[in-house]
Amino acid sequence: MKVVVAGALLAWQAVAGAQDAVRVGEAEFKRSCASCHSVDAALTPMAGPGLHGVVGRKLGTAPRFSYSDAMAAGGEAGAVWTREMLAAFIADPGAVVPDTAMPSPALNEAQRSAVVAYLASLSGAAPAAAPKA
Repeated sequence: MKVVVAGALLAWQAVAGAQDAVRVGEAEFKRSCASCHSVDAALTPMAGPGLHGVVGRKLGTAPRFSYSDAMAAGGEAGAVWTREMLAAFIADPGAVVPDTAMPSPALNEAQRSAVVAYLASLSGAAPAAAPKA
């Protein structure tokens, strides 16, 4: 019985941690990303493409946005945005997709992880808990 209770408690803590990561990520997205990116389901383009549903989407395929040749080529080659790729792109956009117009936001690893958790939650993916800062 103790094992079941301990397991349930750990599962609850993981869910709570994931929900916290999404909440923190949403706030960080609004602070650092929303001036250039929308997250509405219509994928409204701004200075950058709409990011609703980005996790699992091919690179360079959001409608009504003019992508760099390198970003479009990544999508044509079948590259898909994963959590890991998004985190790497946010950390250093030009290292992941050369000639991208996206500037490198000044986010630490915990902030990037939280933003990725938030974006994943908009993609129907179960969010992962943010790492401890």
